[in-house]
Amino acid sequence: MHTSVKSVDHLNDLLKKLGYGSCLQKCKLHKTKCNKIINNVVAPAFLEEVLEDVGDSDYALIVDEATDVSATKFMGVCIRYFSKKREEMITDFFGIVPVTDCTGKRWQQR
Repeated sequence: MHTSVKSVDHLNDLLKKLGYGSCLQKCKLHKTKCNKIINNVVAPAFLEEVLEDVGDSDYALIVDEATDVSATKFMGVCIRYFSKKREEMITDFFGIVPVTDCTGKRWQQR
């Protein structure tokens, strides 16, 4: 119940209570809108920042496949690179991609 996105419902209730009589009383932010903000605003901004930091430097991709309880397969991707900004090696989460075909056949471009 208390993952970072699910706690938004509690935060919204608290803001309405503490912000009574202000614009916070009319605040409507729940899990669905919070997920949309993360997926459509925050994540693309972070991705752009990582790509800018990597630039044309060398990097390594770390890839792993996992299956959830509904038997849906996903591929997780991390990137490891030397950050010139921070002057240290960084390993950063790059994304999760649904796997549609996981046979041993080689993929061929048509």
